[in-house]
Amino acid sequence: MCAAPISEVVKTLFAKACWEVYSRPLDWFVDQAATNGWSATEIYLKDRPEPMAEIRRLHREANLSLIAQIITAGDTPEQHLTSLHERYHHALVSEPLFINCHTGRDLFSFDDNRRLFEAAVELSLRAGVPLLHETHRGRALFTAPLCLAYLRAVPGLRLTADFSHLFCVHESNLADQTEAVDAIIAAADHIHGRVGFSEGPQLANPRNPAYREWVDLSIGLWTRIRQRMAAEGRAFMTLTPEFGPPLYAPLRGLSDQPESDPWQSNHWMRDVILRCPMIPGINDQEEHLAAIAQFETRYPSIQAIEILPWHTMGNSKYAKLGRPAAPQLPAENVPEFTKDSYRDFFAQKGCRKVSIC
Repeated sequence: MCAAPISEVVKTLFAKACWEVYSRPLDWFVDQAATNGWSATEIYLKDRPEPMAEIRRLHREANLSLIAQIITAGDTPEQHLTSLHERYHHALVSEPLFINCHTGRDLFSFDDNRRLFEAAVELSLRAGVPLLHETHRGRALFTAPLCLAYLRAVPGLRLTADFSHLFCVHESNLADQTEAVDAIIAAADHIHGRVGFSEGPQLANPRNPAYREWVDLSIGLWTRIRQRMAAEGRAFMTLTPEFGPPLYAPLRGLSDQPESDPWQSNHWMRDVILRCPMIPGINDQEEHLAAIAQFETRYPSIQAIEILPWHTMGNSKYAKLGRPAAPQLPAENVPEFTKDSYRDFFAQKGCRKVSIC
């Protein structure tokens, strides 16, 4: 993960999903979220037994924001449209920061799903509470090309970016779909921070080094969204780590237990190590280093910040692809005296979590 080369850093509001503990009492969950340092919760509201007044009170007393989650439902597009109206207005009563929706179906026609999105944009404009649509398998936004097509067809359509589903659907890292990925990043106002891969929507354990490529890729995409929000002058962004329970979580051997505890995985995704490649002439200017230093004070949950000085080992990958290395990249490794200058800079800033790898 690389910090943005800007002096102003967008604050991240991390939201705790209720998914893996949905059956637990809500007062317990809200207390756990507040105690463990989360800024908000994200809750699927329809099946909660607690009255909306109670949900509002619990969040207000815990000083937590609420992200409401809804889904459209039914056998026909018309039934999905009816449920969209009903569930959006039901969610409004909880006084959410915004509403995240699983919208439409993959088997509906393009025009039927488009009408759902158009109705959603109108609902949001009238009520003044953003209604975002998640990129999700089984729903209207289940492929990257369809995300691009709907964004072009429906002005005002805003997204919750969940790249884990798209990795799985396309069985790829989306490197061959840059136009669609760029469009999703431009339209995303919320992030679901679950990490998937080409063969599934959820890693068995995000801490397993075998999955490092997918964790780094996902964090890189989320960082691009944060950088866009910073350029727009936004004060904060929201991100919900969303590793789910069994059977969504891969099981361990022949047991009914997950390979890793999703509650712990979601905390780990929030408390991730910041890894910043440092490329001479590209992002080693003093203002960039200062922006990295700010992360230590602005995001206390970050466990460590690793500076990765440029080296030429990656050039072999270009050769395998039959492509020349990017001409703007240095031809030699960063020398030791430059690494020492990085150490001196962060030491002068009082950074205790920064290391030069």
